[in-house]
Amino acid sequence: MDTDKTVITTNSPQRSKVPDIVKIESPPVPTRFPTSEKIFNMRKKMKDDIPDDQTLETEIKNAYGDDNLRKENEAFQLKLQDILNAFSEQLISQMNLITTTLSNIIAQNNADVDKQFST
Repeated sequence: MDTDKTVITTNSPQRSKVPDIVKIESPPVPTRFPTSEKIFNMRKKMKDDIPDDQTLETEIKNAYGDDNLRKENEAFQLKLQDILNAFSEQLISQMNLITTTLSNIIAQNNADVDKQFST
């Protein structure tokens, strides 16, 4: 039996003008979703696209350079970190000096205000 066609039979005497078998075309099934073969091929391709460890190692070396370049980069980063730490220490000592100076000025102003109100 054809799966794309729906068959309706009518044998009633009142409908003698209607043919005995009426074929109605069913609409095509939408192919929105991939078939199992497509899914299998996609999974196979995904497995083929996953590189092995040697390929990954080579790609990493190509992306980040060889060991000498990496070591130079790390040494440069350490120098920058030392400079940043020294700058931070100087900044902290300057901030402490400013805080001490402001505290002394406030204390002196408070003493001056107390003298004005006491006399």
